[in-house]
Amino acid sequence: MFINPITYGESDYHQLLDLRHRVMRAPLGLEFSKEELALEAGYIHLAAIDDGVVIGGLVLIDLGHHLFKVRQMVVTPERQGQGIGRALLELALDISRSHGGKKIKLDARIEATGFYKTIGFHNVGEAFMEIGIPHQLMEIEL
Repeated sequence: MFINPITYGESDYHQLLDLRHRVMRAPLGLEFSKEELALEAGYIHLAAIDDGVVIGGLVLIDLGHHLFKVRQMVVTPERQGQGIGRALLELALDISRSHGGKKIKLDARIEATGFYKTIGFHNVGEAFMEIGIPHQLMEIEL
C-alpha cells in the first residue's frame, strides 16, 4: 500500500470519487453536483492505494492565509482500523506545512472526533448539524 497525491480527473481520482460516494454520500441519498466536482480541480487529493485499488483518501483545500481544510476523508469500511486514515492525515499535515500552512481545520462527524483527537485535533465551538448528521469543527496547529 502507498499513499500519495493523485491528479484530478485521472483514474485514481475517479476511484476515490466513487469510494467517497459509496461510503459517505449514497447512504444519505446525496450526489455530487457538477459545481462541486468542478471546484475539486483546484484541490489536493490524497489516496491510499493497495494493489492498484483506491482504499482511502481525502481532499485537502488551501483556504489561504496559512489555513487548510480536510474534507471527505474516507477509508473503505473493510480496511478501517488499520492506520490508513492516520497515514492519510499525516501526509495532509506534511503537505500543508510544505505549502506554508499553520493550521488545518475539518468538520468531523461526531463519531469520528475521538480518532481526530488522537492525531492532535481539538474541538472548536459547539457541535452542529450538517447534511442531517451531527458534526464538530476541529482544528490542529501545524
